[in-house]
Amino acid sequence: MAHLIRPWISYYTKNGKRVPKGTKGAKRVKQRARKWYAAGLPGWPKGRRKPLCADKTTATRMLAKLIHKAEREAAGLVSPEEEHAKTPIESHLEDFERYLTAKGGTAKHVRETMQRCRAAIAGIGASRLHDLTPSAVVEWIATLRQPPAHVAAAINPRIEWYTKAELAALLGIHPGSLARMLQREGLQGEGNGKARRFSRAVAEALHERLRRGNGISTANHYCTALKSFTRWLSRDRRLNADPLIGVSKQNEEPDVRVVRRSLSPTEFAAFIEATRQGKTFRGLSGADRAMLYQLAARSGLRASEIASLTPESFDWSVPSVTVKAAYSKRRRRDEQPLPQNLAAALKDYLKGRPKDKPIWQTGWVPDAAEMIRHDLAAAGIAYVDGEGSFDFHALRHQYVSDLVASGAHPRDAQTLARHSTITLTMNRYAHPRQANLHAALGKLPDLTAENSGGEDAPASSAG
Repeated sequence: MAHLIRPWISYYTKNGKRVPKGTKGAKRVKQRARKWYAAGLPGWPKGRRKPLCADKTTATRMLAKLIHKAEREAAGLVSPEEEHAKTPIESHLEDFERYLTAKGGTAKHVRETMQRCRAAIAGIGASRLHDLTPSAVVEWIATLRQPPAHVAAAINPRIEWYTKAELAALLGIHPGSLARMLQREGLQGEGNGKARRFSRAVAEALHERLRRGNGISTANHYCTALKSFTRWLSRDRRLNADPLIGVSKQNEEPDVRVVRRSLSPTEFAAFIEATRQGKTFRGLSGADRAMLYQLAARSGLRASEIASLTPESFDWSVPSVTVKAAYSKRRRRDEQPLPQNLAAALKDYLKGRPKDKPIWQTGWVPDAAEMIRHDLAAAGIAYVDGEGSFDFHALRHQYVSDLVASGAHPRDAQTLARHSTITLTMNRYAHPRQANLHAALGKLPDLTAENSGGEDAPASSAG
């Protein structure tokens, strides 16, 4: 029968200090244990004890809880949550990964979600579900935004040039990561091949970027992944409630790390023409890339969405293109309208192609930024300038900016961009252009006219 005991314990002392048994001259001391212990619990092996606490009243209450739990387990009345609480968190992660795959998530979405979940859980040091507390998660996410410890405090001012290996070692990053950083920041070295060197100015720019730590957007990606995991745990009855339901993402507006821009109509036309005349890149001819860019800039489709398209994705009766839910960022079937002129060009472009095969083979997607940089250079257009960068995702910015410049209603622009809020459409994706601003000013009433100031003063004609 379950009961409380305070067992006798024995130890040895010599000259007032505890010593190992067998020490010459040691004296054996026998006394009651400081804590009360539970013994005789149902289902426990004979002789097994569980330490409780020093206060007998509290220990009695703890024993009652242990007895209640043991009796429920013996009767088969343990809740699923209690059983799952004993399972290592990695087992839950494996089940969650299978769930995401079965749900129809893309391979990229599943891979990135699981990588972020595992990184967060390792950073928190969680081994069981009860370790996923809001405070632990928020504190770990905050560490993401701190400068990496391996980055040097400053750049040596006496070194003017670095090789690629030296620069990667200085920054504490992999050479492959260095190449991506250089592309993203629009920085280049001098020379070719093994003779290529990077100036101290390039090193300082990259060093400053690393010292800033990760941006809020990156931290929010980890938060979103982890919240999707705990939400699934709650829905699957592995937790009584979602522990992160009160944890929210941070506002990204004050810390936008990648600023993108749109091109003027003249620049974009030159870009498309230079692309059309260009050589094959990653298996895509210049004509293939030109059509791909035009579709992106007149539909707002993302790279992965375009890569999933087949000729069957298009409806020519009411020109539109359909993205399957598995490839849409919103995880739902999207039917996107197309301009008549682009639809006509696409219809001719797709003649004779297999209806069920991808139009543009998918190998270009990981190198989309490099591909567009290559074509911009051919057109004499900077990849990065004072207004921002023009990578593949900037084609969505081009789409929204051109919509707004054409006079589209902001609500229509939001719907066509498939954005959740109009703020995102107008503040992040719509880039004002000087020509449009001057045109808008030209429509204002002429205050210099003799009859200016009157309520019925006519507006001057825009000119």
